[in-house]
Amino acid sequence: MDKKLKIMLDTNVYDKLIEQKSEILGLLKDRTEIFITHVQYDQLREMSSKKLDKHKKIFEIIEYFKPTQIPTVSACFGMSNWDEVGWGDETGNFEAIQVNNINHSADALIAETTKKNECILLLPRKKAAPV
Repeated sequence: MDKKLKIMLDTNVYDKLIEQKSEILGLLKDRTEIFITHVQYDQLREMSSKKLDKHKKIFEIIEYFKPTQIPTVSACFGMSNWDEVGWGDETGNFEAIQVNNINHSADALIAETTKKNECILLLPRKKAAPV
């Protein structure tokens, strides 16, 4: 059996999956192993709680994939669930990705965790900044 790709989905990709569900879901599930952190779960709960129909669809997709939840590599005060984080290392990756902007903290936690766990970060944009 071929080795599956290790993938982490950016939170915004779940919206795209709702829109194109039938075309993408089978392809991703059969060929990938999906990972998720508490950051994405928290963002999805917050985003989808405003629209109950969307909430249901997003969590149906999560149930379909059954992603493996992994701790973030670093922690960020006010955002991290302390029992679901690592305490970082001396590489400075989190700070470099965050670019001194607190609004980028969630993205930095996800990107750094993706890199450290040798996953591919699937983004909804055509071009992303290098990690």
